[in-house]
Amino acid sequence: PRFLRTAGSMVLAVSAGAVYLLMRAPVRFRKPDAGEVRAVLDLHARLGGGTNPLMVAVGDKATFVDGDRGFCLYRTIGPYVVVFSDPVVRAASERTAFLDAFFAFAGELDRRPVFYQISLEWIPVLHDRGYDFFKLGEEAHVPLERVTLDGHAGKMYRQILRRGERDGVTFRVLEPAAVPPRLDELEAISNEWLKTKGLAERQFSIGYFDRDYLATFPCAIVEETAPPHRILAFAN
Repeated sequence: PRFLRTAGSMVLAVSAGAVYLLMRAPVRFRKPDAGEVRAVLDLHARLGGGTNPLMVAVGDKATFVDGDRGFCLYRTIGPYVVVFSDPVVRAASERTAFLDAFFAFAGELDRRPVFYQISLEWIPVLHDRGYDFFKLGEEAHVPLERVTLDGHAGKMYRQILRRGERDGVTFRVLEPAAVPPRLDELEAISNEWLKTKGLAERQFSIGYFDRDYLATFPCAIVEETAPPHRILAFAN
């Protein structure tokens, strides 16, 4: 009898979970149009400071905008609504109000919020809401004012520059208007890199090759100094 009661309870629990999943309304992703992307980029220009939110222009994430208070990028995955990187909020004092609005939005979707790739600044306010945290990777921060070509500290950088001069390559940054004519070259480089690494394109937290996205922002390139100035590598 004890085994039968346990088995019956398990069957009821599994059945209830299955019914819940079947009855939950699906959330279908809709790629933001150009107007939505521009509005979010304009809001970020007024409120933001990092570069991660610029990935809204890739078009693989939805946006939640809380008026002029701020916004975040997200994607629904199973029972979760996953927020990418730090939300962009007008002031630190308004983070709680922004989260209140976003949690209400997630409740309407019947999804649980998960925050991915957040900075230390957001840990206290999320910890107050009962979140646990774990380290998934690292992100490098380079203080540019410490980078120098002088003295012992600049020895490695001087070697890199001399090697580039010997190899006949140069570095420069293309403005957005200059990117479209070079997109075929950039795509060939991207495809060759993926092939060499044995990888497929990835999305969400890693930029992937998208022509519209690349043409939206400046693009750094390493190219041959001599004509026809073939591009060897790029970063955006």
